[in-house]
Amino acid sequence: MLLRRWAAGLTLMTAGAMVLSAQNTGDLAKGRQLFLGMCSRCHGASGGGGEGPSLTRLTRAHNDEELRAVIRDGIPDRGMPRIRRFTDAELRQMVGFVHSLGATAGGAGTGNGNVR
Repeated sequence: MLLRRWAAGLTLMTAGAMVLSAQNTGDLAKGRQLFLGMCSRCHGASGGGGEGPSLTRLTRAHNDEELRAVIRDGIPDRGMPRIRRFTDAELRQMVGFVHSLGATAGGAGTGNGNVR
């Protein structure tokens, strides 16, 4: 039983590492830069939450396209503004970076839940 739990944990860690390694390092750096400039005031510098919810576990966006839509269009009735000035490349970089937050953080943070 303990061995099975250890193996499951190892599988999750490996999957998280694969997400990070699958992303171009430059894209992640650019996504981080965009995130810090546009999102960190509400979601925290590490995505752990604050005024907005934690982004270490995505509950509203279940795939890349849904996450792109949330970032691009916002969730006005929940307090998240839309950001329409991103290029397609910037949006892809931001999506990659937000995914990396969940892969590296491993848990939920704080936040008032208004955006989720």
